[in-house]
Amino acid sequence: MKRFRLLAFFISIILVSISCNSDPKLAYPSDSKEQLLYDFFNDIRLQVSVLEPGRKQLKGWTRETKQYLENARAQKMYKTAGLYFELNKNREKGAHDYADRFFDNGCQIHIIVYPPDQQERYSANIGRRKTYGRQLGKHYVLYQVFTAQPENPALEDDIKTIIEQVMEKYDPEMRE
Repeated sequence: MKRFRLLAFFISIILVSISCNSDPKLAYPSDSKEQLLYDFFNDIRLQVSVLEPGRKQLKGWTRETKQYLENARAQKMYKTAGLYFELNKNREKGAHDYADRFFDNGCQIHIIVYPPDQQERYSANIGRRKTYGRQLGKHYVLYQVFTAQPENPALEDDIKTIIEQVMEKYDPEMRE
């Protein structure tokens, strides 16, 4: 009985210390080799989360993007890594004008990190449907920020600025 109490005590200390060391807002990689990419995405996520309150287009941003990054199935869609957020998008409707695929206060934010061998894929998408990007170290980062119904260029610009500033910050680290 004494051993059981001692074991329970140590297990509870371990669980408390683990929970104290993790921030519930941060997404954590399943593989420590991906930590730099997750730091990059988390930096963007936390800065955009400041814009979330009061912006219908970003409702659920922090929670949804954390779940997306920690979803192994979602991450397998990318050769390196990616972050995706959408809100109020009509997935059953194809449209000639991309904005027509959204309901009220629609938003899509997509960030893809391509490895060096996929430069052609990266280059083919630049400039299409509000898609931007640049080389980041040895990788290529492609991102899309799109709001619709109504379009909110000021919010789009704020998010693009955050992404650009974070890319600038991580560029030296991604070169290694």
